[in-house]
Amino acid sequence: MREKFKETTGIPRFIVVVFIVQFVLFLTYWFNNRENNSLIYISGGILLLGIFLAFTRLKIEINGNAIEYKFLPFSKNRILWKDVSKVEIVNISAVTDFLGWGIRWSPRFGWGYITNADHGIFITKNNGKKVTISIKDNTGLAHFLEENNLVGAS
Repeated sequence: MREKFKETTGIPRFIVVVFIVQFVLFLTYWFNNRENNSLIYISGGILLLGIFLAFTRLKIEINGNAIEYKFLPFSKNRILWKDVSKVEIVNISAVTDFLGWGIRWSPRFGWGYITNADHGIFITKNNGKKVTISIKDNTGLAHFLEENNLVGAS
């Protein structure tokens, strides 16, 4: 029996590539039209956002006491098992269910911490609030929840 389930995921790489391509296009356009200085600031902003996204990671750690997750560089969150009424592993689509990646809200899944994964751990708290966290290793998580008899695991 494992004591912890740990996983780290990130934003899809193609998103970072899109920002790099945009940066190059804006920079090329600026070099050809230097009288418009606002384009250099737009290019810099796009580059900084691309770098930020490249280093954004979602870390999740589940043990017998709590579900802890951190969407770097933001703060760490913890949900104690005593506050959980149900846990499910669900199929998710970042685009159709949450309209993108990052920290999102969905009427169906509540607050979502969405990365490059097709599954999520869907948590319903005792107070009715919902949280969904992206996971890649859905079978590993299912085995962990089953082995440890954790609340409403399915």
